[in-house]
Amino acid sequence: MGYSDGIIGLLWSLSIVAEVIVFTFSHVLFRHCQVSGLLLLSASCAVVRWGLMAYFTTLPILIVSQLLHSGTFTVCHLAAMRFISARSEGEIIPLQAFYSAFGLGGGLALVTIVVGFVYEHLPFHHNWVFWLMVLIAIPALFIRPNKKITSLNSME
Repeated sequence: MGYSDGIIGLLWSLSIVAEVIVFTFSHVLFRHCQVSGLLLLSASCAVVRWGLMAYFTTLPILIVSQLLHSGTFTVCHLAAMRFISARSEGEIIPLQAFYSAFGLGGGLALVTIVVGFVYEHLPFHHNWVFWLMVLIAIPALFIRPNKKITSLNSME
């Protein structure tokens, strides 16, 4: 889009600073939120963020998009940690392993490969990659843990 490497670096840095700020004040910001509410907020931020990036390339909108990173990754991570910490002692380690392997590792790698392929090989305008990210995020608006789930065994 014609932005310098310096501007791109500043945008990335902005998203990390926003993430750190949200983590720092998460105990105040989200102390009354349930896991399902945090996941809904995270999914909503993702849909808005990727939609903005698909449609706009102006610097002010890109700044807002980068700030929304704190609403996507950070809030989702807080929800995952809250969900995991509420489980029984025997479930915590397997859930943390699953989250680390799939949520922070394999799932991210798979989405990166798919989106990278779309970006590189399909004849669409590059903004379609961001619309693909919106499509990936939309199911998260509807798929959240049931309040009645009390253990992993009750999820079977």
